[in-house]
Amino acid sequence: MMNVFLWLIFIAVAIISFVPLAYLKVFNSNRRYHYFKYVSLVLGLWTIDTWLRLVVDEPYLQYYLSLNLYPIVIALVGLLVLALRNYLGKETPRFARYFFWLFVIADAVIANTNAFHHLMWDLAPSANITYLSTINAPNGVFFYIHTALSYFFLLDVIILLVSYLYRNLIREQDVLPFLFITLGLVVGLGLNFIHIFFYRFLIDPTYIAFSLLIFIFYIVVYIRDIKLILVMGRNEFILDNLREMYVVVNQRDEIIDASEEFIKNFGVNPDERTLFVDVMKSIEDKVSVFNETKGIRLPFDEKKTYLHMQMKEISIPLFKYTGKFYLFYDETEHQRYINDMNYIKSHDLMTGLFNRNHFEEIKDEIDQLNRSYALIMFDLDGLKLYNDYLGHAAGDNLLIGFSNKLKVIAKKYNLIPIRMGGDEFLLIAMSMNSKMIDSTIDDIIAVLKSQEEEDMILFSYGYAEREAQYEKIERVFSRADDVMYSMKDKNKHAKELLEEKLKDKACKMNR
Repeated sequence: MMNVFLWLIFIAVAIISFVPLAYLKVFNSNRRYHYFKYVSLVLGLWTIDTWLRLVVDEPYLQYYLSLNLYPIVIALVGLLVLALRNYLGKETPRFARYFFWLFVIADAVIANTNAFHHLMWDLAPSANITYLSTINAPNGVFFYIHTALSYFFLLDVIILLVSYLYRNLIREQDVLPFLFITLGLVVGLGLNFIHIFFYRFLIDPTYIAFSLLIFIFYIVVYIRDIKLILVMGRNEFILDNLREMYVVVNQRDEIIDASEEFIKNFGVNPDERTLFVDVMKSIEDKVSVFNETKGIRLPFDEKKTYLHMQMKEISIPLFKYTGKFYLFYDETEHQRYINDMNYIKSHDLMTGLFNRNHFEEIKDEIDQLNRSYALIMFDLDGLKLYNDYLGHAAGDNLLIGFSNKLKVIAKKYNLIPIRMGGDEFLLIAMSMNSKMIDSTIDDIIAVLKSQEEEDMILFSYGYAEREAQYEKIERVFSRADDVMYSMKDKNKHAKELLEEKLKDKACKMNR
């Protein structure tokens, strides 16, 4: 009945039609592809029906196998419309879905009862029925209704598909998908029209056209959306078991897949094709995303999650554009640990002020700045007396109280407060002139001396300004230190009075 060449064509087309069936599970990963699973199943059913007709000699079986192609075809075309509309985010009215399924059922009933009414074919089942006689069977009234509705569905498919591909062509200048599918639609529709009304081919060209078009569309749409690359590349198990969150975007930066944890944490729905950049903007209040450690925003925010993001481009064979795979490592605890270590490294743990190590780290940077500044040195003259008469706890409280007052001043004037060690403290005032320094000093003295007389903090201070842009901070520091020690010598009498007060206080405490 068919020569070897036609058999080879059929086998090749049959293999192509079964390819989507081998990967049915990928259609469950996204609601946009849900209906394509049923399109693949019905196309496979059409292949099996066609193969049986080519090999079966029993006339009655041949008769009903041929008639059942009609409900298969109308189901395939209708499902393709539903699949495309769902993929493009277009809602199909409920009444239209009900009408479609009722017509498929009616088509199947009429096809399988054709022996009684001849509405599909004007041909009765007999012992003379062959494959060729079913191809050339005279058409009944319902056949034309079936054909008209099929063409109506096909027209919807063509409009949806061509407009979608044309928009992509304009936006991305990617010609091949538009060219292949549009040409396939035109050729397939033309051959189908010839087959129905003018010349009957041994193999239905509509079947060949549908198999090729659906296969090409799967390649253009699904592989382009990266998912088949991931699944067919045997990465699915790895992705399912990753502890890290991940996101997959297509060539238009639309999110087409994401890990369950990412979806749960940030409310992303891959079905909505949200832009990746929009998602990043929406989560920036609660998430700090960085590519490198130096990109981390300081100070550490306890309310935020810190995610280290890595990006890998996914090249797709035969396509002009690439997708991207983003992997997110949750480094919140790691960054908290680093922040704690940096704090310990740069802060005095008793007072909460910066420490000498911090000063050593920033002094080179200050030297390189083309700016004026001043250093204000402080020394607690009575710390040893507090330790000797009232105990080290009292001395610690003195240090903490003094430091708290320095913090108030530093915050008010935007100064850098540092405990240089022991009872020595430093305030760095950037970009201040002499007049501003004098005003600041007066305010500092007022704040530091605003306490009860018995708890008075006795201290000496000295300050120096940078006199030239090339002057190093060590030189300015030395001049401020000299001024402070000059004042310290003048405070000897005050220190003696403080010792008497502390001696009396210690005696009262010991009674």
